Amino acid sequence: MKSIVLTENKKLIKKEIPIPDPQKGEYLVRIRSVGVCNSDIFRGFDGGAYDYPLVMGHEISGEIFDIGENVKKYKVGQNVVVFPLIPCRECISCKEKQWVHCSNYDYYGSRRDGGFQEFLLVKEWNMIPFEDNISHDIACLCEPVAVCCRAIKILKNGTKDDEVAIFGAGILGIVSAILLKEKLGFRNVSVIDRNKFK
Repeated sequence: MKSIVLTENKKLIKKEIPIPDPQKGEYLVRIRSVGVCNSDIFRGFDGGAYDYPLVMGHEISGEIFDIGENVKKYKVGQNVVVFPLIPCRECISCKEKQWVHCSNYDYYGSRRDGGFQEFLLVKEWNMIPFEDNISHDIACLCEPVAVCCRAIKILKNGTKDDEVAIFGAGILGIVSAILLKEKLGFRNVSVIDRNKFK
């Protein structure tokens, strides 16, 4: 399979590697679309990788291509989004199911290989199915949109007349503004950025 590998800071190479076989508890996902996050730019070009070599990419959608042992929830051909966080399940936060606060987590595209390749082995817990009428290009935005939704939850006690300021007009800021205005009906939403183009 084709893979884009970060071999050192600022050095990406195209590499041909074998397609892996799914092991117990794993699915082999054929990658159909991957977003490029701003953290990928930092990771690849500003010395932000934990280890080299690394296949980046954590905003992933694809379809199940093969199935390992002891997995029954999903089937071959099913469309899935990959949730990139892999909690340790042993720390205090994990015991309380506070996965995002895991003190010893793993992460597709950051601490282990991710989606800038044709196939990826994925644990069952990390997959979210989606319907065929949603494109893979849209589905791979699930992870950044989830970040926006989490931030917006803070406003759950707000009213539609409250003034809301969003600092940063990148994809997260823009999506947050759209969700606030068009989905939740907030009337006074301002987006602030120091970048004039944005």
